[in-house]
Amino acid sequence: MKKKLITAVCMACILGGCKGVDVNTDIDTDIDVKFTEGDAALPTDTTSEVSENDADIDTETTEAADAGDADTDQELYIETDEDTLESVIHDGDKKIPVEIATGVYGPYIKKYDVDGDGEDEYVIAECEGTGTGMSIYGLCIVEIDNGSTVLTTYDGQYFTDILYDRIETSYDKASHEVTVTAKNEKGNESFSVKLEREEDLYEVYFGDIIRIRLEDDGIYLSAPTGYIFEEGTAPDYEQAVDVSGPITVDKDSNITVGDLSLGEDDGDKK
Repeated sequence: MKKKLITAVCMACILGGCKGVDVNTDIDTDIDVKFTEGDAALPTDTTSEVSENDADIDTETTEAADAGDADTDQELYIETDEDTLESVIHDGDKKIPVEIATGVYGPYIKKYDVDGDGEDEYVIAECEGTGTGMSIYGLCIVEIDNGSTVLTTYDGQYFTDILYDRIETSYDKASHEVTVTAKNEKGNESFSVKLEREEDLYEVYFGDIIRIRLEDDGIYLSAPTGYIFEEGTAPDYEQAVDVSGPITVDKDSNITVGDLSLGEDDGDKK
């Protein structure tokens, strides 16, 4: 778990005052990648064409477009510069720089009071890495404390360690049946799967797919069991068991993963 204090100050504005853009000044036309609430990266089309019919736009249409832009400005989203990979949370008129991972399938962001202190926090599922058979997310909690930004991060390895600590597995070589058991405070829970693949199982594996799901009712960890067979090296996720549990956050941004539940995996990487 990492905690960082980030302070962003515009020195140019302090020393010389903020000024308008000189029309003769070169303008940076790089397009940033925008991530909206609950969505992956949105494709950006940098080409715009104006037809002859677009030349005559009445006042009513223009006002409607302006109103639509005003609504868009109130969106909660993360914007990442493609060149520097620096990210900024946009929340209405607020702009909050954050240091997060930005993989192909994310990040995702929600804003709610996760620690019960009466103030909303920004909760981010950061995509740390993707690839064939791999999709790893971490959890970031962003709080504004007396004007300063406090970022607390739990990476995918943190959650992988929890899974290995709290999950036990057994394998019946004769029937090719795998039993996954979650060691919970309220009592153990088990789920069994008879593997269709007839090769002998070498290991039940966690780590290549770690999901952080931001739901309206809270934050959840989810990960499938990967099967490494005697004659293979990469995990096989066919007939995987989904291991999931709620994540709670205290007022110091420390987290706890609650009792784990088991079921059939939906095959979704995100």
